[in-house]
Amino acid sequence: MKLDTPGEILRIFTLLLHYLNEVPFYSKLFKKLSNELDFIEKLKSLLRGDVLEGALPNKGKINWRIVQRYLAKDDENDFRLFEPHVNPEAEHWFKAEESLEKLGPNYRWKELDFVGNFFPTSSEALAKEDEGELVSFDLIDLVMTLVKKEEIKYLYHQQEALWNKIFIEYFGREKMDELIEENIIKGYIEL
Repeated sequence: MKLDTPGEILRIFTLLLHYLNEVPFYSKLFKKLSNELDFIEKLKSLLRGDVLEGALPNKGKINWRIVQRYLAKDDENDFRLFEPHVNPEAEHWFKAEESLEKLGPNYRWKELDFVGNFFPTSSEALAKEDEGELVSFDLIDLVMTLVKKEEIKYLYHQQEALWNKIFIEYFGREKMDELIEENIIKGYIEL
């Protein structure tokens, strides 16, 4: 097999690292739910990556939706992307980048997964002080964009990592992981 597309080996390697985190996460959930009477329905929901459709309940608490998949792939204007949410997919990617960091002391991409900024697309745009185009500093977005060339520009990994980062700044990564696991079937976290 010839891999001559720039970034393809890194894309495959990071996907492998991602799945080494995602598979144990879901396996643990499957095992936890396996004795419940409605296990098959919950299993199907997890496999589909169901995300609650409507508004979240409002009982005087702050609710964070759990978004199991990248909604922006289907509709970048989905209302659920603009409300507080956490994304276990982004956490699996964070852990993949964390594993990648262990390979070398100069690796610092993990610290940039939630970072992005606007850059002018031309000297004319710079002169007009046009805010330009959003560029993700997330390694996965950059590698996927490189491999796909001009077919598609990936931004959703960074945006989901940013929502996770906001939650983590308040409650911590371990607490986020725990609350996602406890509430993934319900579809949201009540705070």
